[in-house]
Amino acid sequence: LDWTACHIIACPDSYCQGLAAGFQAEAERRGVAVQSKNVWEFNNLDATRSQLNVLTSQCGVTRIAVLCLHTEQGLEVFQAARALGIAERMVWVGSESVSTLPASELPGEYVGLRVGLDSSSAGFEELVSFWSRTDPSSFPGRTKLVENPVIALAYDAVMAYGETFDRMIREGKDVYDVEELKGSLQEISFEGATGLIEFDKQLDPRHSR
Repeated sequence: LDWTACHIIACPDSYCQGLAAGFQAEAERRGVAVQSKNVWEFNNLDATRSQLNVLTSQCGVTRIAVLCLHTEQGLEVFQAARALGIAERMVWVGSESVSTLPASELPGEYVGLRVGLDSSSAGFEELVSFWSRTDPSSFPGRTKLVENPVIALAYDAVMAYGETFDRMIREGKDVYDVEELKGSLQEISFEGATGLIEFDKQLDPRHSR
């Protein structure tokens, strides 16, 4: 996108705030002005419609809205935008959670961030094999493994802790020691469902998805 300004819409929880803070820092680094950062409560379509109406009436410089939201909150924003008749007049940039919405729910001017999955990788095939051995009545969703990256990310998160605890126990470390745990997380390296899993000193993934 060749843009110079945008608005951010986020929810108050740590996931959304983390996305918003990360995006804002990168935007500033690239010279993109964040015209407004809007932190909204959701699960109230009327309130979302009212807040969106105020935001878009003040757009002026930019029609780009970056959605640092969960799936259901993104859906609420789009429903509010359609009710206001502005869904197709804005450019929406959504997080990976928003991008898991069905295409029929997304506006035409939507740019989504998706987690790239190599469904032919050994790590992903191991996840599929594991899921196939479970009771489908208790663990449905095998058909969603490719289209919804959150499942693979959650699987890798659990496996990362499993690998770390296994290493700590074998090395005689205290798994309840937070500092030991942080240090051990930096030492693991394995091929997960989403790719190579390794962490830096800030415990951020070394390899983007």
